[in-house]
Amino acid sequence: MILPASYTPVLGHFDLVKRLNYAAVYQVLDKEGPIARIQLSQKSQLAPASITKIIRSFEHIGLINEIEHQVSTGGRRPVSLELASENFHVIGVRLGRDNLDIGLYTLNAKLLVKKNHALIYEDLVSLEEFLVHSLETFILENSHIIKRKIAISVTMPGIIGDVVYYLPHLAVNKWDLVSKLSSHFDCQIYIGNHVRSLALAEHYFGSTQDVRDSILISIHHGVGAGIILNGEILLGQKGNLAEIGHIQIDPLGPKCHCGQFGCLETVVANKTIKEKVARLLDEGADTLLTRDMSITQISSLAIKNDKIAMNIIKEAGNNLGKVIAILINLLNPQKIVITGELIQAEALLLSSIQRVVEKESLDNFNKSTEISIAELRHDSTLGAFALVKRRLLNGELLSQLIEMKKTY
Repeated sequence: MILPASYTPVLGHFDLVKRLNYAAVYQVLDKEGPIARIQLSQKSQLAPASITKIIRSFEHIGLINEIEHQVSTGGRRPVSLELASENFHVIGVRLGRDNLDIGLYTLNAKLLVKKNHALIYEDLVSLEEFLVHSLETFILENSHIIKRKIAISVTMPGIIGDVVYYLPHLAVNKWDLVSKLSSHFDCQIYIGNHVRSLALAEHYFGSTQDVRDSILISIHHGVGAGIILNGEILLGQKGNLAEIGHIQIDPLGPKCHCGQFGCLETVVANKTIKEKVARLLDEGADTLLTRDMSITQISSLAIKNDKIAMNIIKEAGNNLGKVIAILINLLNPQKIVITGELIQAEALLLSSIQRVVEKESLDNFNKSTEISIAELRHDSTLGAFALVKRRLLNGELLSQLIEMKKTY
C-alpha cells in the first residue's frame, strides 16, 4: 500500500493499519454511500470480517445510518450503509486581517449557520480573547443545532505549521493557537494557511475535484498558492511552501515588504492595483476609473472596454502568466484555478495569462494544463472545514473519535 503524504509514521504498526482501514471505509462511504456491505468490502479491498469490525466501531460513535431497501427477494430486507453526517458538527473559522468569519458545518460540508465579525484587537492577546469570546458566543447561540462538536478549524494568512510563525498584519512569536483554543473547547483543534486550505476545499468540493494534480492561486492582499499533488495538499517538511507572491517579476520594480524588489505581489495584489490607478489619475489618464474604486469595480470597467482599466487587467494577467508558466514547467498540473476580485474580468485576465503561458512554458506541459476560475468563491470558511475533512479521509480524526468513545 502506498501511503499519502499526509500520513506520518509515528504510530505503532497495528494502530497505523487500523487508521488506514478506517480511512479506506470512510472514503468509500463518503463517496458512494448508501452502499451494501459486500460492495463496501470490494471497493475498500478489506475482508468482510474487517468491514464488520469497522462498521461496529463507526456505529458505536453514531457515524453510520442503516437503510433498509423496500424491495426484497425473500428473507431479511437488504441493508445499505451511509454516513450519519448530520450527527456531527464542525466549526470553521476564517481569521482575516480585518474580519472574522465563523461557520457551522455537518460532515457532508453543509453550511448551517454563518456569522461575520469586524475584528477588534490591539495586539495578539486581545485578538486571542476576541476569537475565544466570538467562538463561545457562536457555540452558545447555536447550541440547539449542535449535536456533537468534533472539531474547530481556523485558517489565516501567513506561515502556519503546528504553531503560527508569521502573520502579515500582526507580530507573532510561535503563537500556539492550538493549545490556547484546546484549553477552552472540548474538541480537536486544527489551524492552517488560508490559501492552502482553499486549494484543499476546491479539490474536495469545487472545480478541481475531477483531477489529482492542481494549483489554486489566490490574489487578494497578497498572492499565494495551494498545490495539490496526487490528491494530497503539498505542505513540505516545514509546513509551508508555494509563496509565489515573492517570485521576482521585475528586479527594478518596487520594493516588497519582504525586502526584495519587483515581487509578483508588488504588481498584481489588490493594493498595488489601486495604487497604480491613483498614479495614472495623477498623470491625467482618460478613464472612468476613480481613486476609491474597488478591484471589482475596476474589473467591471475593464469588461466595459475602458482602455486604462483593460490595460491594468492585461498587465496583471501578463505578470501572473510569467509565474504560472514557471509552475507549469515545474509541476505540470492538470488544472490551475484562480480566485480573487480580479476574476470579475475573467475573459480578459485569462486570455492575457494564456498568451504568456504558451510563450514561456513547455508546449507538452501547457497544452495539458487547464487554466480557469475557481468555483468556491463565496464561502470563506469552507477552507477551514476542508482541513477537518482531510483528517477524516486519512483516518486521523476517526481514530481519535473512536478511541475517545471507548473511554466513556
